[in-house]
Amino acid sequence: MKQVLNYNIHNLEIRLERNKGFDIIKNYDVELSMFRVNTTINPDIIYKIGEFTPSNEGCYVVDNKYHVKENYFYCKDSFNGMEWELEIFGFNQGKVVANYNYKMSGLIRYLSRFNFDTLFLRPLIFFKLKEQGKIMVHGGGVSKNGKAYIFPGRGGAYKTSLIMNILKEDNYSYIGDDWIVLDNSKTLAFPAHFSFFNYTFKEKRDEFINIFDKVKYLLCLAKYKENDKIKISNPCNLSLIIFMNKTSRNHEISIKKLDFNNAIDKLVQNIKMEFMYTSIPIIGFLLTHFHEYILAYSYIFPDSEIANYWENLKIDLKNNLDNNIDIYEIEVPKNYNSEILEKILEIIGE
Repeated sequence: MKQVLNYNIHNLEIRLERNKGFDIIKNYDVELSMFRVNTTINPDIIYKIGEFTPSNEGCYVVDNKYHVKENYFYCKDSFNGMEWELEIFGFNQGKVVANYNYKMSGLIRYLSRFNFDTLFLRPLIFFKLKEQGKIMVHGGGVSKNGKAYIFPGRGGAYKTSLIMNILKEDNYSYIGDDWIVLDNSKTLAFPAHFSFFNYTFKEKRDEFINIFDKVKYLLCLAKYKENDKIKISNPCNLSLIIFMNKTSRNHEISIKKLDFNNAIDKLVQNIKMEFMYTSIPIIGFLLTHFHEYILAYSYIFPDSEIANYWENLKIDLKNNLDNNIDIYEIEVPKNYNSEILEKILEIIGE
């Protein structure tokens, strides 16, 4: 029996089709649940999970593995006990139809089948938002009084802990703690995995969780899907960027201003590094290999849009961001402490 789910992410319409199957935990679509809608009119992405017959005739074959032709990609691949088959029409530009089938061993597939179902949906969202002029940036963000403050950084740099603590201050709204969307000089909320963030916000003082937290979250999933305390941000003008860098020792927090061009380079590198992975609460990170698929396509079509994506992204960021915006870089100690929040609020002007 087919299950159809519809999403609208800032006017990017997505239709997901999959076979209903056994899940230990029902409705575990925690990544995009905040974007669920009843229907889509003209989906930009149609993402089908299940067996399919590939249309890979007439392709170039790269590394005996990747099948490429104009605006098309197909391969069979594997990682860490998981095997999949992926076909994408509209790989380079335009509307996407993706066919995806996978198999994996172990009971974990029943625990969070939905998250493995959507393994390749995030990079497709990433590229298709870009076609609409919107850029996904890896980082956290909050807003207040129409002004947005974003905090790019690598994993473990306390972005989520910081966002949690700022939201507990007066009148701040949530943009995201993993990804945010830039639309010209405005920020758009991207509350991915919101129920998991909601759990940490309500139950923890920082982002670090243990096995007991994971069990409690799963047992009370419905409770944490309900949002009764966190205000989701409206579109706001980007007013401040603060890069978060974690160090290996405990020391006094240091802050310095960043040059605009240097900051653009750091934003692009941060996005590029994160693009290789998909994060799944409870489980962790999965390597998607999507960056390899881009390289295979780019080898055959070096002048394609996707082959020049990172160069164009840098240009778009320069064009969209105000070069007079305040940009800082903060080095935070090995262990999170309240001084980090105090310094950030001081920069914001609280």
